[in-house]
Amino acid sequence: MDAEDFTELGDAFGAYAKNIGRREQLLLDRDFSTATATAAEHLARRHTEQKTAAEAAHHAAKALAHLAAQVRTSVQHADEALHALREDSAMAKENAAQQQQARDEADLLHKEVRRRTLVLRRDAAHSRTVQAEEQLAEERSELELPGPSYPRC
Repeated sequence: MDAEDFTELGDAFGAYAKNIGRREQLLLDRDFSTATATAAEHLARRHTEQKTAAEAAHHAAKALAHLAAQVRTSVQHADEALHALREDSAMAKENAAQQQQARDEADLLHKEVRRRTLVLRRDAAHSRTVQAEEQLAEERSELELPGPSYPRC
């Protein structure tokens, strides 16, 4: 082998080394690009998930605010209904007390009427008894008139 062959062999090894170096650089660039693309996809997915979660949170907050408004309205209506029921209850208690008082007064009146009726019946019975005694006394006196005496049996 002569010097020219060695030069050509050296040039071939140099070109080969350059190609291997370039290949290594291309492989590194490819790995970097692939890793960057994977990270970008992952980041894009996370961003989409974050955006979806933020929208869901926003919708949940809106729904919660709407629900809170409905609950406040419901509580207000319940308070109004409770107030009306308390007024009705108080009125019903007052009416019940008045009706009980009226029943008690009617019962007392009934008892007084019955007592007076019994007094009047007693007085009438006493009066009839007095009349009967007077009539009996008259009849006895008529029977005791002087006249012939009849033997008693």
